[in-house]
Amino acid sequence: MFAELLTVERNDLMRDLLATYPYKPYLWALGKEREGAVDNYILSQINEAVKAGGIARTYYLDGKVQGLCVIKPDHLATRELNIRSYRITHLLAMGKPDVQMLIKNLLIRETLRTLPKNSCVVARCPYSDLTSINALESCGFFTTHTALVLAKDLTNNDWLTTPAEDYEVTPLDPNYIDNFDESVLDIPEGVLGWDVNLPRRVLSKVHRDWLRTYAAPTPVTAVQSKATASATKSNGVNQAVFAAVDHGRIVGIVAERTKPYASHAFGFNVGSIDILTTAPEYRGNGVATKLLKESLNQFAQNGVRVAELIVHSSDGVQSHSYQEMGFFTVGTTLTLAYCGGKQPDRAKLARIRG
Repeated sequence: MFAELLTVERNDLMRDLLATYPYKPYLWALGKEREGAVDNYILSQINEAVKAGGIARTYYLDGKVQGLCVIKPDHLATRELNIRSYRITHLLAMGKPDVQMLIKNLLIRETLRTLPKNSCVVARCPYSDLTSINALESCGFFTTHTALVLAKDLTNNDWLTTPAEDYEVTPLDPNYIDNFDESVLDIPEGVLGWDVNLPRRVLSKVHRDWLRTYAAPTPVTAVQSKATASATKSNGVNQAVFAAVDHGRIVGIVAERTKPYASHAFGFNVGSIDILTTAPEYRGNGVATKLLKESLNQFAQNGVRVAELIVHSSDGVQSHSYQEMGFFTVGTTLTLAYCGGKQPDRAKLARIRG
C-alpha cells in the first residue's frame, strides 16, 4: 500500500525505518549518546523537501511503515534544461536486503509513474547502500558521478598553519561570473547529476548559472571586499562564491553554503563546500589551498563548526592535500540519473537548450 506524507513527524514507526539509514552524517562529531539527533536531521530534510513541493511516499505493510522515498523538485535544472527535473533525497526500506530492494524498487517505480513524462530524476546514494543502487539501476537509472565526502571540525583553527600561495581571494557578484575565463570552469560532468553528457557549451552555461545562484545573495555590482561580504553573510546570507585572482585573472573558484537544518538538529552549524576548482595550468600552485582556507575562515567567522567537502573520487592528489589540512573521509557517494530510462542524447539536449 502506498501513501503520501504531507508532514513527517517523529514517532515509533519512523524511528524503526530511520534506523536502517546507511549513512549517519556527523555522528563522529556528536557521539553515540546523541545518535537520535541524526534522525531529527533526516526528518528535517524530509520536511524541507515536502515544503519545497516534493513528495514523501511511504510503503505500508502489516500496519508499519516499511519503506520511504522522498523526491524534491530541482528548479534550477528544470529551468536550464527545459525538462521537469527532480532529486530523490531519501530512499529507505526495512527488512533483509532482498526485501529492501523489492520495496525500494516498488517505491521508485510508483514515484516515476506519477511524474510528468520525460522527467529527469537524480539520486545520490552512499556507496555502501547496495540495495538502493541496485533498485535504482533496475528502474533505468545509470551512474554519472562518484565522489568522496570529506569533513573537518573547525574548532581548533589548525588550517591557518597550512602554507598557501599569496593569491588574492575575493567574493564574486552574480554579474561578474560571466566575465571570467572559461578554463576555470573545468568542472567534471555529473557533479550536478543531470549535467551528464551535456554539450560543452551547454555545460559551461549550466555551471555558470549554478554558480550565479550561490553568488546572488551578495548585493554588489562587481567584486566586493572580504569585510563587506562577511557583514552581508552575518545578516542571513548563507551561500557565496569566492575567486582566486592572479594579475587580474580569475584562476580558481569555490562555492560554499551552510545547511540551515543542521543547527536545529545537532546544536551546531554545518557548512558545505560544493565546488572547488582551479584553472588547469595553475593546479599544484596552491590556488585550491588558498581558496579552501578562505572558505574555512568564512565558515568559522559565521559560527560553522563542521565543514563538508565533496571531491571527485578520481582526484586523488587533491584529496591528499585536503587531508593534510585536517579533512578526513566520512563517506563515498554515487550519483545516478534517470532520463526516461535512457542515457541523455547530446544532440537532443543541445536542441532543447537552443
